[in-house]
Amino acid sequence: MKTAWLALALCAGSCAPDRRPGLPPQHVLVVTVEGLRPDHLSCYQQPTPTDVFASTLEERLDGRAFGLAELARTGVVFEHAFASSSRADASLAALWTGRSPLETGTLAAGSALAPDASTLAGELAARGFACAAFVSDRRGTLAQSVARGFDELVAAPDDLAAIGAAQAWFAARDSGSGQSTCVWLHLAGLALPWDEPLSTPEDEALFGPLAPHPCDGTSSALAAVARGELALDDAARAALAARYERRVRATLAHLASFLRTTYDWTTSPVEASETWARTLFVCAGANGLELGEHGHLGVADSPHEAALRVPLVLRHPDSVTGERVFAEPVSLEDVAPSVLEAFGFEAPRGPGARSLFDLIDRDPRGAWTSRAAVSVLPGPVYSLRGARWRVIWQRWGSDAAESWRAYDLAEDPAQLADRAAEAPAVLDWARREQALWRFDRRAARPAP
Repeated sequence: MKTAWLALALCAGSCAPDRRPGLPPQHVLVVTVEGLRPDHLSCYQQPTPTDVFASTLEERLDGRAFGLAELARTGVVFEHAFASSSRADASLAALWTGRSPLETGTLAAGSALAPDASTLAGELAARGFACAAFVSDRRGTLAQSVARGFDELVAAPDDLAAIGAAQAWFAARDSGSGQSTCVWLHLAGLALPWDEPLSTPEDEALFGPLAPHPCDGTSSALAAVARGELALDDAARAALAARYERRVRATLAHLASFLRTTYDWTTSPVEASETWARTLFVCAGANGLELGEHGHLGVADSPHEAALRVPLVLRHPDSVTGERVFAEPVSLEDVAPSVLEAFGFEAPRGPGARSLFDLIDRDPRGAWTSRAAVSVLPGPVYSLRGARWRVIWQRWGSDAAESWRAYDLAEDPAQLADRAAEAPAVLDWARREQALWRFDRRAARPAP
């Protein structure tokens, strides 16, 4: 049975009113990064230079500066974007289908999208796009469980292999053919464990010397933490954060190098047809990463901010204009309808479906629905994020008592103090949001 997100009544862009200036995109490049947290990126107003790379004024004026901070500066940044799950596979399934893990059947570990699942890539391929995915998949299961609708799929053992495969695909194409493309590049180098060294030559100059510490994110360190032999105290968390920021910079340096090699007209024939200028660039974290904040490392079905808040950047200066930051809570489920609308196709409308262009367009096609960003985890556990509060609901088993926790992130960004007993109005809001969210999706939930 086809697990479609919604029936898409797609309409050519020429039928839609001109709601955006300039030319619409011809291509889309979706970059996802496992374990990428916005609170360690300077494009999210953090002091660490993890995403800032040297560029000349000429390169910036020509649109040839490919550091994430510069791309975010010339695009739209969503300050409060959230993964649909703390697990990368379930969250990426939500991004590509526009549906929650509860609807796609990817809630449990080891589950996968149905072979005939309707995805953004499949819908674009049906309209003549060449669709290719290059997935860093060191676990060997991510690409098989998520990638649907792509004409070409490469599951690579690491980030550099995925980038190399993507570069080879672009180099072999006739960029002047006029065919639109949908490319997915997924990077997984930030996911724990950190057994392979990652660094850039200027690390020490940027971050200072790296102090030795046994809590270094390697497999042996994770095992020591699990056995209770290594405490996640302040020193351990600081050591993890220092190593994490170096790995973030290395990962984003690889991304910037890929973009420069592929799209810079001074070094690549791809730009001969102005491919970059016609490309909608979407960059998102697939999930966050706990660095000891709640006694955990990694994601492990965490309902907390560190594992669920992700960066989300849209960039296509010819049609998505202005340097803008939006604080409205959004979800990775909003990405697929938004990309369809960017190309002039009718975005899906119905329960749970939103297009980000309803929020950012000056003359939107539909009304933006403000609501909590809901992440769902096995249990089930629901983690709801509003503008200020995160509320977590769980009930282990049908006969167990339900549990509510509420965190005021304006006063307690680390989520250390449960304020549920002091905030009945917040719990009432969360109950309404959860009930509406579950009601909207119940009809679309696959049979067990």
